[in-house]
Amino acid sequence: MFPKVHAGMDMEMNSNMDCGKSKGIIGEKSMRILVDKMKKYPVSIWRTLWKVGRDDPRRAIHAVKVGLALTLVSLLYLLQPLFTGIGQNAIWAVMTVVVVLEFTAGATLCKGLNRGLGTLLAGSLAFFIEYIATESGHIFRAVFIGAAVFLIGAAATYIYQVHSLY
Repeated sequence: MFPKVHAGMDMEMNSNMDCGKSKGIIGEKSMRILVDKMKKYPVSIWRTLWKVGRDDPRRAIHAVKVGLALTLVSLLYLLQPLFTGIGQNAIWAVMTVVVVLEFTAGATLCKGLNRGLGTLLAGSLAFFIEYIATESGHIFRAVFIGAAVFLIGAAATYIYQVHSLY
């Protein structure tokens, strides 16, 4: 139906098929090496985890504590009677465990208190910004909220970067 534009193309493609076979052998060797590495990788990970747990068993105990805390807090969200009593906000308890739980009890308390204080301050600031935005006009409200979000976001990011330098 359509004329062949490149009549000699069939011959070139057939003559290049031999090269494809030699690449296939290299591909098989690469595939074997990859499969061998994939077989050894889980063993290597297990040995590393075992060595770290044996050198400092507190890390393994902490991991078990975090797993247990996540399981218990997840029950608030997963069990229907508990979920009905607490509601949709139960999922935030799981996030709190992930974010706050630290290696030592003192570090966990410190981080929890900082999180609580930060939440209180952020809620107060949001209430204050909303009050000012509501009292102002409709146009100024959007501009004010946008400017406040920008300033607070930029300031928090800058303070975090400066704090992480020390």
